[in-house]
Amino acid sequence: MSHRASHPHAAAVRSYRPLVELIPQHWQSHQIAADDGADLHVTETGNSAPPLLLVHGLQVNGLSWLRTAQALEADHRLILPDLRGHGRSARVGGVPLSADRLLADLRAVLAHFSIEPRQCHLVGHSLGADLAGRLAATLPFASCTLVEPALQDFATTLLSSDGETPSWLASLYDTLAALADLPHAEQMQRALALLPPGAPLYEERDYVAFAAGQAQFDPAFFAQIAQLGYLFQEPTVIADIACPLLLMTARPMMPGACLEPGLSAFTGHWQRGEHRHFPHCGHAIQFEALAEFVAELRRFWERVSEV
Repeated sequence: MSHRASHPHAAAVRSYRPLVELIPQHWQSHQIAADDGADLHVTETGNSAPPLLLVHGLQVNGLSWLRTAQALEADHRLILPDLRGHGRSARVGGVPLSADRLLADLRAVLAHFSIEPRQCHLVGHSLGADLAGRLAATLPFASCTLVEPALQDFATTLLSSDGETPSWLASLYDTLAALADLPHAEQMQRALALLPPGAPLYEERDYVAFAAGQAQFDPAFFAQIAQLGYLFQEPTVIADIACPLLLMTARPMMPGACLEPGLSAFTGHWQRGEHRHFPHCGHAIQFEALAEFVAELRRFWERVSEV
């Protein structure tokens, strides 16, 4: 029996349907142009109510918000972009990667859909939370929610002390490269190795979207990821976020990690912020506690609208 077949979740994911069967038929898919001409893929759903811009994390894509968007689309217009190097957006190629480059892409998305930031709620997860915070520091959004932004420096772990790719990252590259060419059932099995440490098996829509995002990810993104920096290391940027800010955190991915300095960087410098901790969840709060996550968003937006 292979290692993948012996995984405790192997039997469950074997029955998971392809992503195309899980995306609602009324959702719209767009290819738009960034300011440098690169293609950006965006999924859109919902009505004409106040829009939500949802920014995904590393190695996934806009459809990682699939269940979140389904829970909110009756009351909002949702815009789910694929970041450059992710999903169906342009590969990294020879373009120098930076936070400014990715923020320019998000501004292009807002402009294409004629979204006025003051009327838009912004939500970002992980890498997307870092970007959302930076974007909110430059544009006046109705609110900004940061879901599990980095609270410590992970980029320095991507290279060993001699500058070579560490063995764990080389193994990750091999897994990512193999995913894209695998039949769906095998892709479901292989992607189990990419679940975060200690994570439960995600619900079908979450897991299938997660696996598809991994298969579409451009590993060249890793080579420049250290250039992006971290929001928690830039207190002046946090202080420039003028809109109401909600920070959501969960258990650290690495047991024993000390997140307090990074957390203090947010809470000690924001203008109008509040913190909500999910001690029973891992990194993907929106996967592991969707109902609680959505309820917290709704409560936050209601409080914001009353101010």
